[in-house]
Amino acid sequence: MFSEINIEKLKSTSQSPFTDDEELIWRQFFYLLFARDPNANKSFFDKSELSVFYSKTQNDDFVVIHSMNLLCEFDQLSDYQASVCINNTPVPFLLSSSGLIFRIVNGNIHIILPISPTIALSMYKGINSTKNEREKPNLVFEIDDLESIHELNFRSISKQMYFGCGYICSNSYKLLKTYIDTYFNKMQSKTQEIFEH
Repeated sequence: MFSEINIEKLKSTSQSPFTDDEELIWRQFFYLLFARDPNANKSFFDKSELSVFYSKTQNDDFVVIHSMNLLCEFDQLSDYQASVCINNTPVPFLLSSSGLIFRIVNGNIHIILPISPTIALSMYKGINSTKNEREKPNLVFEIDDLESIHELNFRSISKQMYFGCGYICSNSYKLLKTYIDTYFNKMQSKTQEIFEH
């Protein structure tokens, strides 16, 4: 689907960049990322008394299989639409080990998955989105301001610090080090605040 990303074509489209079948594929892929989130697994291991009877692999399998079944059964993202976020800033997206970043802007929900330094897939739910909405607006979102990218990247780093596991990927070690050095003190105080909301 994205073997060759044509950003200009994405920007100029007047319809959803995905077919209905592609949207279904992305929705299921997002469910899989939710189910395989290492932070969710860690939570399960820390709180479940049953986990001591099984190996880490067996526990991982249990969490993924049952989470995936529940997510698909209840189709939690059924009223979300697949969309694309284009990063027009010089600062690249960072990618956390869970893959996903949650962002709410003016009541609209974006669940964002960076797939390159400048492109992210997103499941989007607008304030007025409904499960039966078939007319799809142009769901290509452009991010032009550095503050928004810094906020998304900060959320990726904060999540990993808060749960104390996983990793962060960047196409620039220097940028990642700068983020960590510059925001380390800020992250320590704000991480708790972010995840309490």
